Amino acid sequence: MTKQAGPVLLYIASFPYSGSTIFSIALGNSPGFLNIGEANYLENDWKDEKPCYCRETLAACPFWSEVKKLTGAGPGAAGPSLQLEDHAALRFLDSRDLPLHKRFLVSLGVPLTVVFRQEDLRDYASRTASFIRSLSHAFGACAIVDASKNLRRLEVLRQYSNLDIKVIVLKREAQDLLASRLKRAKRRNPGYSPLMAPVYLLWVLYHRFAIRRVTRKMRDEECLEVSYEELCGTPQALERRIGRWLGTPVDFGISGENVIDTSNSHIFTGNVRITKFEEGGKGIRLRKAASSVPGFGRLERVVLAVSRRIEI
Repeated sequence: MTKQAGPVLLYIASFPYSGSTIFSIALGNSPGFLNIGEANYLENDWKDEKPCYCRETLAACPFWSEVKKLTGAGPGAAGPSLQLEDHAALRFLDSRDLPLHKRFLVSLGVPLTVVFRQEDLRDYASRTASFIRSLSHAFGACAIVDASKNLRRLEVLRQYSNLDIKVIVLKREAQDLLASRLKRAKRRNPGYSPLMAPVYLLWVLYHRFAIRRVTRKMRDEECLEVSYEELCGTPQALERRIGRWLGTPVDFGISGENVIDTSNSHIFTGNVRITKFEEGGKGIRLRKAASSVPGFGRLERVVLAVSRRIEI
């Protein structure tokens, strides 16, 4: 499909727990870039009373209240788009509660047209492209940052839309990915047992396989691999590298001791510990979390040690 002139959709196809929310906020600070967070969940998570990162409700937030107007019907509407309301059109693909058998089939690499109706996939791509172009026009953005990570969404948009899509694969050391996943499971799952640690190691391997399956045939100008360690350790060098790849300056908005400016961020999807508990105007300090922290049992430590040998 021929790409049309228009905004670049800068798609972050990262591993879960790799820092994609922070990375998307950083990218969104670049001139002409607009970060919308995990766009695949905008319809799922929209509630007028839900807080934005700016600490206003979505209904009162100057950014999202304007975005919702763009998605409405009537004069000036840019054709079918997202529906930021309780009955959403695109949840068949993006639902947080996607039926287990569909998740399983997609995880095995079964073509999306076998799992979903092709006309629905085309409609999904058309609505999303309309939404992206509406945002670009309304806010003067040359690049829209989408931190969805969702590979189903990426495949559909690449196959059925004429958006100019650039993919950034954000990687992180396997041991740190696994440690983050285990800590979340211990914190939020009352039935968690250390015996589940090997299962989560397979979870890391699955995501490694899935990302490589989707990106292995992309050309260098379509896909760039970066790492969370680069973002934390050498952010200025990473800015230059991404800027050369895109052909436009990139500025993460970092000042002081590796603090990312968050004053212009309006995300409400993604890492809930950031979107709920950070103070938006004070910025986020970049730091590489240590995976070998107290609190892991013997089996968990063994599995973490094994994960060091995985090349992400």
